[in-house]
Amino acid sequence: DLTGNKRTAPQSSDQELKGGNLALAINLLRRRPLRVVRGYKLKSAFAPRQGYRYDGLYNVVEVWPEQGPSGFVIWRYKLERQAEQEAAPWERESWEEEEGDRLQLLEQMNGQAPLIPIGTGTLGLNKEFKELASNLGL
Repeated sequence: DLTGNKRTAPQSSDQELKGGNLALAINLLRRRPLRVVRGYKLKSAFAPRQGYRYDGLYNVVEVWPEQGPSGFVIWRYKLERQAEQEAAPWERESWEEEEGDRLQLLEQMNGQAPLIPIGTGTLGLNKEFKELASNLGL
């Protein structure tokens, strides 16, 4: 299940270069990096075991259309991780154990409370965040 993607049938038309696809293409043209956050639902060796993880800054180095599995156009992107930052989590030998330890510590500190910081996530802004933003003139 991809949050927000309620597609239940195969792709039935070509993807258009708009929305998120266009934003990635513009990042390539403007040479602007993007922040990559990986989620546990990603079927990849790079995905965290639980929750979400910030994986650093990446540059879009290539954009191209290709025929997808349903026969319609999809947009593909090649991203390269910027070198001048801390090593990627999966480059450390014990990254999975370290990540598990950090998650356990957070769960001990928060009990059954969600591991999502106040004012973030998909639930919208909460009362405390709105009040703080208002006090700061935001």
